[in-house]
Amino acid sequence: MDKAINKGYLQENFRLFHLRDRLAPRVEPHYHEFDKVVVLYAGAVDYTVEGVSYRMQPGDVLFVRHHDIHCPVIDPNSDYERAVLWIAPEFLDRLDREETPDASGEEEPGLRLCFDRTSELRSCHYRPCHERFSRIRRLLQELERAIGSEDFGADLMRDACIALLMVELNRMVLSTAVAEDRSTDDQIEEVLRHIHLHLSDDLSVDTLASRCYLSRYYFMRRFKESTGYSVHAYIQQKRLTTAASLLEQGLGITEAAVRVGFREYSSFLRAFRKAFGMTPGEYARTAPQLQSEYSE
Repeated sequence: MDKAINKGYLQENFRLFHLRDRLAPRVEPHYHEFDKVVVLYAGAVDYTVEGVSYRMQPGDVLFVRHHDIHCPVIDPNSDYERAVLWIAPEFLDRLDREETPDASGEEEPGLRLCFDRTSELRSCHYRPCHERFSRIRRLLQELERAIGSEDFGADLMRDACIALLMVELNRMVLSTAVAEDRSTDDQIEEVLRHIHLHLSDDLSVDTLASRCYLSRYYFMRRFKESTGYSVHAYIQQKRLTTAASLLEQGLGITEAAVRVGFREYSSFLRAFRKAFGMTPGEYARTAPQLQSEYSE
């Protein structure tokens, strides 16, 4: 793959899908500007997230952070049924700000904990007990009904349902060990961690291959097999999405470009416009407006 695929933005607080496929289409590796939760009801799927493949079975839950490259490979021999929740990170932040402070005065972890812990634990795949999974499924059903309602207080009910669901998902993450059904190329996984931590450094193919003590071409082949991306496309995508996050935080354009490894502003400008459809300056001005849309 020569170009990272951005599957789009979320112009609302969240969206919930309940999907059933007999013959699910092939999905290319991609990323989103929003966080995603996948709850598997039926079927079998291998979900690859940032070079790690997770074997999911009914009753499993998977968390995908915004900007993480992921791709499902679906078993065509069974029905594939799942709930998929797209949720804006800024919306979770708003729910946290509205939360009543703990009586002890201590600040509790926010609702994005379930996504943030994927880096810490190097896994995003959980297999909750039957009782907890039943609660999660019931909360998803209540949220689905609330979304379709036009009764009095429907908007408030929807926000209450999503808050209850996110609380339950975070409780699951805090009390359940990650599932062990995963496969990965340990050398490539270590390279991915190095890339994430050293975006401003020399990340040429030769430099990265030398870290694995692999030949240039063998390394490139294994990297593509693990991530679905060429080395260049993966690094470019990580640099650009990190730069976009820095711009959202108010960092200057030139400083953001340098921090993620662009030595020439003209190169950064061309790559950023191609990825996001606007210049870095336009993005920096638009980002606060997009975030305010999420908070309405």
